[in-house]
Amino acid sequence: MSTRTIITSNPARGVWPFTQASVIYEPIAIAILASVAFALCMIFDEPWMAVALVAVVTTAAVSPTASEASFQNVMIGNLVAMFVAFVTIDALGLQHVTLAAGYSSTRAIAMLIVLMATPMICTVFRVVQPAAAATAAFIIFGGIMPTAHSALVLTVEIVVIAALGDVMRRMRVKAAPKL
Repeated sequence: MSTRTIITSNPARGVWPFTQASVIYEPIAIAILASVAFALCMIFDEPWMAVALVAVVTTAAVSPTASEASFQNVMIGNLVAMFVAFVTIDALGLQHVTLAAGYSSTRAIAMLIVLMATPMICTVFRVVQPAAAATAAFIIFGGIMPTAHSALVLTVEIVVIAALGDVMRRMRVKAAPKL
């Protein structure tokens, strides 16, 4: 099948337009979701927050049929990761540590705690969200300060990205051929 056929095929006639390993869909979906994430970060004056959402954006675009790409899993998984990271930062006294401070053994311990606690808590909610580790890591390493403002901004961004990602995921899954 040529590229021209992939682009011009009509899904209504039974030919799925993204049959060639999603050559068209994935880059477009990533570009749209990442652009929205970056725009939200600029609007809220939190430019580094987009880095935390890159794994979520990629998961939604590349693995639309995976359970971790669903709205519920993205929302709950990332909110749990954020909460666990904020609590861990507070417990270990890392509240004022920024990215510029560099790497430390305390941050490594904090990251291990978050990487162990987040999946355990997510299991209670029957949620799988490995991409939330990126959100947690960025918080632990000082890219997102543990403030009420940052928590609110990250929550809004997660909701928007999860909702938009879920709409795109559903469109792609609906258009996929039945094998």
